Amino acid sequence: MIVDSALRLADFGADEMGKQFLGDRVPPAYSEEEKADTSEGQPNAAILPDTMVRLSRDGIARIVVEGDNAIVYHCGDNDRKYHGVPLSPLEFELDDAPTIECLFKTVAPRWIAVKDLPHPPAEDHDDKMDIVKALFEEGIIAVRQFEGFGEKKVRRGEERRTAGDRKMAGPTIRNLLLSLPNIFLLVLILTIAETLIPKHVVFMIQKHYFLLPNPPRPP
Repeated sequence: MIVDSALRLADFGADEMGKQFLGDRVPPAYSEEEKADTSEGQPNAAILPDTMVRLSRDGIARIVVEGDNAIVYHCGDNDRKYHGVPLSPLEFELDDAPTIECLFKTVAPRWIAVKDLPHPPAEDHDDKMDIVKALFEEGIIAVRQFEGFGEKKVRRGEERRTAGDRKMAGPTIRNLLLSLPNIFLLVLILTIAETLIPKHVVFMIQKHYFLLPNPPRPP
């Protein structure tokens, strides 16, 4: 009994300190790359079951259970002036808490698909998408769209073409290697033949097979 009360007081104290910290701090200053994944960079982004999501910056949001509701506090709307704008929390149903908690624990460089977020007991994708959309519109969630089948299909086609090019290049190199023994044999035969046939005939044969770049004229 005493331990349970102590744990509840500790949780309450941690939540109060977390809310105070979020109210005191300045809003996150996103890089251009980070901004491109938020609602500022893509305000009309579609939230689908395959959409990859994560908290846009670690430590900018906290979920707190207050009564029968799950309350999200964040610093995304804070003013650069100290306490210039009060916190504006979002209220969710209590069964949305596992989804939000998992989402807030997913930070760079990790991503998670909307459909993989927990939402017991029903695991309704529509509820998950509504939660992500609400947080995305607050500017604290980063999203990226899952690569479509068409793009993967194009990539596979490019890989097939590359493999085909390699196959076309392969026989040329192989044929050259196979022809080397024949060239050596021809040179050997011509070397021996120099003692048996007139020199001008040997020169004509060498010129025909490009074995001499500029053979001299026969005497």
